Amino acid sequence: MDVSSYAPDWDTLKEVVEAMHRYAIPSPSPTDPLFALLLSHVHRPGGAQDVYALSAQFGPHALAVASSEHLLSLDLSTVSDEWADRCGAIYLKRMFFLHLGRIQALKRIVLVPLTLHASRAGCNRDEQQHNVLRPWMFATAQLVVEAKYVHSSHVIFPYGNTSIYRADLSPSLIEGRLNPIVYRCSCSQCAEIMSARIKAITQEWSSVKRTI
Repeated sequence: MDVSSYAPDWDTLKEVVEAMHRYAIPSPSPTDPLFALLLSHVHRPGGAQDVYALSAQFGPHALAVASSEHLLSLDLSTVSDEWADRCGAIYLKRMFFLHLGRIQALKRIVLVPLTLHASRAGCNRDEQQHNVLRPWMFATAQLVVEAKYVHSSHVIFPYGNTSIYRADLSPSLIEGRLNPIVYRCSCSQCAEIMSARIKAITQEWSSVKRTI
């Protein structure tokens, strides 16, 4: 039955899911109107956390997966104990690992050293080091630093003190940090190499897993 025309609020939907679980009624599948209704709440403030926690408690798993993509900007150091309890250890761990896994991927992608052309007149090794390699290394390191936004000792993290990172760094931000090096480069060959590398970085980053 499609109840979307009745525009049920979140509290009503939550009660429905809890009742379905209580009476052993199967959780809604991704093709059910109820699934779409629940997922639509990720767009309201705090909604993605509500949807994720509810699906972690009562299912379906597919809803937790779909809502997790909307929590990439979540500062994991600020989550409440109440929300952590609702998510449970398994789904909380999955959320942390989603964030940490993406940041490890970011480091792996952006910190690969540039390979430039052979030294030649007008662009020798010293010039490459000064005009390209040093600015590039600084910019890529800065990207990783910008992704790291807080040092947390929150008790819910299973491994003690750790740095928490932004998992939602946008490809446009990466381009914004690296493209100025290309624009300032006087060597067209170096600029071409950097442009190709920036394109590869953004493509690789865009393909990194965004859900639990």
